[in-house]
Amino acid sequence: MIPGFNASIQLTRPGTTSQDAMGTPIRTNSVVWTKKGHYQKRYNIENQNDTGRRAEEFYEFYLPFLTGTSRPAPDDRLVVHGKTFIVIGILQESLRHHLTVKARISEV
Repeated sequence: MIPGFNASIQLTRPGTTSQDAMGTPIRTNSVVWTKKGHYQKRYNIENQNDTGRRAEEFYEFYLPFLTGTSRPAPDDRLVVHGKTFIVIGILQESLRHHLTVKARISEV
């Protein structure tokens, strides 16, 4: 069985909705939709540089075909099993069938 198969995936989109008392924008996430789909880890990158170690994990999400504002866009968030993933972009699109979305796990 595929890991993350038939999971409930939620797409949230960050937006600026208000300001605090000092005038600083407060960013909140609005829920765009919740649908069934599946995801799996594709690869990870580990780099050692002068400032330390950097590691990123990349995942692919297989979602139903979506149009308009329901489509995932870069910097949107996919939330599944209590983990947050940041959308990088759409890798593949099968007309009226499914989307393959590339995302990386969020450290926040």
